[in-house]
Amino acid sequence: MDFEAIKISMEFAAFVAEVDEYTQLSVFTDAMPKIHTMRRRGFSFRQITRVLNSAGMSLTYASVRTYYYRLYPTMVRECERYARKQIERVSILAAGDVEQTELTCSTAARAPRASIERGRAGTGCVRRASDQ
Repeated sequence: MDFEAIKISMEFAAFVAEVDEYTQLSVFTDAMPKIHTMRRRGFSFRQITRVLNSAGMSLTYASVRTYYYRLYPTMVRECERYARKQIERVSILAAGDVEQTELTCSTAARAPRASIERGRAGTGCVRRASDQ
């Protein structure tokens, strides 16, 4: 073991090296209100892990669950505020003029009518008047 080389490397890292701008935990923390909303809607940790990993993260199911339960107590107000705001937003959209509402997802043409009517997770669709 080269103690002197380790010492020089650590000094370099401490004072010169740039810190990675984003860590997995910092990105997860930023996304926590959205993740909480997904949990409230019934998404499992495995489903959330797939969504995060498809967006470029590299997390395991266990780390997603651990991060969630570690962060939630300190972010409960922010998470609940975000969830309420999203629920209000969806309510306003649902109360709007259905005649002028178009499907908002790219898979609308392929999505079964029944899943659109039930508002299935993952479709991201709003029902058109012609689908009723």
